[in-house]
Amino acid sequence: MSSKQNVEKTQILPPIEVVEIAWARTDELSSNESVRSSAEIPKRQMEDKKKRAQVSNDPREQRYVESANSAIEAAYRNLATARNSLDLNFREAKALGQKEQEKIQHFEKFSSDLQSLIPKVAEMTIGGITGGVLLGAIFENWFPESLKAYAMPLVLGFFASLTLFVHSLVVVPVVRGRLQRQVIRSEFDEIQYYRQYVTRVKNILQNLHERVERVHEDHFGRRYVEEDTERKKLMDNVTIGLEQGMCKNVASCIMNDRVKPKQWSTCETGNEAGKCDYYHLIEPNR
Repeated sequence: MSSKQNVEKTQILPPIEVVEIAWARTDELSSNESVRSSAEIPKRQMEDKKKRAQVSNDPREQRYVESANSAIEAAYRNLATARNSLDLNFREAKALGQKEQEKIQHFEKFSSDLQSLIPKVAEMTIGGITGGVLLGAIFENWFPESLKAYAMPLVLGFFASLTLFVHSLVVVPVVRGRLQRQVIRSEFDEIQYYRQYVTRVKNILQNLHERVERVHEDHFGRRYVEEDTERKKLMDNVTIGLEQGMCKNVASCIMNDRVKPKQWSTCETGNEAGKCDYYHLIEPNR
């Protein structure tokens, strides 16, 4: 048996590099042109690996690299599907959030228009025949003789002040609060979609790594990395940076309308979350 046949591991393509190549290729799915161009690097790397396998004169390397390349293509298709689903979810969440904000803003505009319309309607009504009779009765029963000349300005001023009070002190704060909560909810929905995407990506890459390790075992008689803990460390290094920090109770707080705009950065990042009153709250099972 030649010395090459005694080699127990691939000298060309470690399984973790297979995972790195597959993950790096997803750059071509980016909307950023410069990022897309970087996806050519892992493609060239894989072509170089295949050429090295062909000239290695070791049939195990050739079969192993060929199988690993097929595994990359299959994993990439799954990664592309996950990325496209994420983009679709983002677009839908943004569209729904925009519609909700438009509804809230429409309500504020209606209230603002009503505020300016009511005094005009009041003036037209008071100035009309029925309004004149009503105003005459008001004059007789409510206003002293010396103030009758100021009755109409006083009535119009009352209507204007009332509508301004309702709009400024009731409608505007309510609308502003609803808009802020809607923005927070839209951001939360996007974060949830992203976390789902991260979970899918990790599962795809882990399955790819396991598949290539089995292929390596089939051709070389053993796995490239024997220890499960060591393989997990390698995988964690590939996906590092994908996870987003977030308070563990953020979903419950969103559903129960506990999140305030000033607190959102803490909820979103998880920084200083332990100081929040709800952080150690144990939610009942739903």
